[in-house]
Amino acid sequence: MPDQQDRPGVEEQIRRLSEFMRQLEALLEAVVRNPENIIPGRHHDAMQDAWAEVRPRFAKIKLTRNLKAQLEEVGLVGPTLRFELAVFSHARDELLDHAPELFSSRASWKQPQPQKPVGWWMRLRRLFRRSLKAADVVLGSLGTIPVFGMPAEAIKQFKEGVEECVAMSDELAES
Repeated sequence: MPDQQDRPGVEEQIRRLSEFMRQLEALLEAVVRNPENIIPGRHHDAMQDAWAEVRPRFAKIKLTRNLKAQLEEVGLVGPTLRFELAVFSHARDELLDHAPELFSSRASWKQPQPQKPVGWWMRLRRLFRRSLKAADVVLGSLGTIPVFGMPAEAIKQFKEGVEECVAMSDELAES
């Protein structure tokens, strides 16, 4: 068990939370840019339109040192924060290992791609859903901080909509 000296300071914890928000934004951006075979086609345009409204809300979540008391109150510090971020990172890293091209800003899946087997897509969708679900813990806690409440809730609702669309694609693939 780490002692007090091993715990990161407030600035480092803020940096880690800010990095989480950037990673969540990139995760959602990846599916918005490349929804084929991840979510049902009938939802592509609506999701992309909604993203145009939701994405600016990431910029409204500015984590600063003066929020230390609120972050402590909702459990986003110390070992709890380390654990919650580790769970998210684990799920996200597995997704990155499976489909690094999904997160490449230069690549677009709209260009011809080598044909992927059905099992590959099913695994991708499962890993994607796990990553989104793992983000809930931190995002939910951020949403309870009054200054972040509305932007975090809008992001969470969009994320949950994407998550449900990914589940629909899996159900369609299984039937």
